[in-house]
Amino acid sequence: MEEIEILELNKKYSFDVRVQDGENRFSGRLELSPDNITLTVKGETTEGRECNFGFSDIEEIWCDDYTKSYILKNLKALRAQSGVLEHNKIGFFEYVYEVDYLVYFTDRVYQGQKFRGFSVDFEETKSWIAHTNTQEKILKHYEEKKLLNDKDFDPTQFRVPLQGVGHIILGYNVSAHYSASDFSSGVHFPPLLHLMLSEERPLDDLKELYDRFYNLMSFIIGNDISVSSLKIAFDTTMYSTMKASLYYAHTKYCRQRKSRYPLYPLGRDLRFDTFGYPEFDISAFDRFYSLDNDDSSKWKKYRKYRDMDSIEERFLGYFRLLESLVYKSKNYLDEEILGSLTDKFKSCLIKRFDDKRSVNSFLKGLPRYNASKYNTAKCIGDFYKSLPAEIRDKWIFSNSDITGICKLRNDITHANDYHETDNSLYKKSVFIETLLVFALYEKLGIPSDKVAPIIHRLDGHDHIMDRG
Repeated sequence: MEEIEILELNKKYSFDVRVQDGENRFSGRLELSPDNITLTVKGETTEGRECNFGFSDIEEIWCDDYTKSYILKNLKALRAQSGVLEHNKIGFFEYVYEVDYLVYFTDRVYQGQKFRGFSVDFEETKSWIAHTNTQEKILKHYEEKKLLNDKDFDPTQFRVPLQGVGHIILGYNVSAHYSASDFSSGVHFPPLLHLMLSEERPLDDLKELYDRFYNLMSFIIGNDISVSSLKIAFDTTMYSTMKASLYYAHTKYCRQRKSRYPLYPLGRDLRFDTFGYPEFDISAFDRFYSLDNDDSSKWKKYRKYRDMDSIEERFLGYFRLLESLVYKSKNYLDEEILGSLTDKFKSCLIKRFDDKRSVNSFLKGLPRYNASKYNTAKCIGDFYKSLPAEIRDKWIFSNSDITGICKLRNDITHANDYHETDNSLYKKSVFIETLLVFALYEKLGIPSDKVAPIIHRLDGHDHIMDRG
């Protein structure tokens, strides 16, 4: 059987494993596929040898098969059966769990293992990078037979420090090959994106960082990225030759749509600048990883809404996100003066209405109402007007349409009657998504004048272009 070093997400695997349960081990079967991961645990029980798993969800299980190790995370109980083989002596059980994700090691590791980062191999990286001078240097070094001997040559496209996290690195996995029997010789240098941590972190943290990476790159590419493999890095002082990879049922978490090109190309170090687009600001990676969980979750939600089949649900989801990103508060009255007056007349109001609780509740909500001078239409309209005129003038929608679009959102939300064709609703959904993409890039520190030249690459954008 061929030795497996790295698990590939688009392949199926089966492993017979020993499942650790405290001091006991039981027989297990791991089934991995792009659609699902399951663990079947079964065995005999006797007095002093019981299985403690039971029919319940489990946060983590460790397995091995003598030479390999596995960490299984977030197991959900699917099926269970048990019985008696010999009365009062021997019983049997079988439990089946669905596994969220796992890490596969080519050697034995021990509980408490921490990690240094991950490397992601996904197909869209190639079109995102395009043809660069660094790639030409790799080929030149190979031709001059200096590729693996020149210590000063660094096949790295970029390296960005991430405050409080580590670094994100775009590099090339360079290797030379020669085979007389295959009549083959050459150099291979596929691009890889690495996130290397400044300090070791537990597996849960690593998976969270990867999920955020996936959401961001899918946004930049304009489509869910198709990850081939996810290598895991750890302290190599103890495990100099061991390799590890993370596997999850990726078809559950991503939805591939037809895409001809990346939404926002890297545009960096280009050999031939065919389109003349603005270079992607790579410091956006640092800004993204500096966001709190609430803000960074907006990219995950955008992916979720983008993948919905229902036009209505997409429209409502895009609208909610856009509303949260462009919201601005404006007071009707001076906040300080209003606060002073409410404090002054509070006792009079309580005396007049003889209801202290209601008066306190009313006054507590007064600052919130005072700050609501700008409604949703005003906030979205102001954001729309902040975009470059050269792109706004090409759309079939203008600022005057925004109030009607907000009313449509309210009608759908509250199940009011409305008259809108699917085609009209689709166009409005694309318009709101377009504004949302601008807003999300602005959150990353990339201004609208840098996004405007590439926004036509957004899926569906041509439907809101004024062809008149």
